[in-house]
Amino acid sequence: MSILETFYILFKGDSTDVKKAAKESDQAVQSLEGSLNTTFRKVTTETTKVNKSFYELARAAVAFVGATTAAYTVFHKTIAASELAAELGVTSRALGVNASELDAWGQAVQRTGGTAEGFQHSLKSLSEHFGTSAAVTLKALPKLADAFSKLGNYRAQYYGKLLGIDEAAILLLQ
Repeated sequence: MSILETFYILFKGDSTDVKKAAKESDQAVQSLEGSLNTTFRKVTTETTKVNKSFYELARAAVAFVGATTAAYTVFHKTIAASELAAELGVTSRALGVNASELDAWGQAVQRTGGTAEGFQHSLKSLSEHFGTSAAVTLKALPKLADAFSKLGNYRAQYYGKLLGIDEAAILLLQ
């Protein structure tokens, strides 16, 4: 028997089992494909839910951080303001001047780039130089400002330094 005859017999033989097996494997593949599609849709839905949950969690965290930062800022600003008011009260009593006047002049000096402490030191120095109280010196500052406004920048700086006035206070008086 030749090889061709053997192949002929093999191929001519009953192929119903092969067709049946192919059909069953097709059905199995289609069933698997449907199952995978269903699973994919479920995974996609769950992933969307998880993403939404993470987004909401992130928003809540940002809101919490923002609220905490705001509360922290308000708390520390309140403490700083109360400390400033206490220092201003102590300084005004030590110098014997009205606290609101001292604060107003201090804020004016701050606008020219100085500090309230620097102005208080200048006021104390001026009081010592004139041999008078800080309250009298504070009331005399507008007259001193009038005199300084008539001086040039160099001369105002020179005389201001001689009197013990800091640069920002000199600029304010000019």
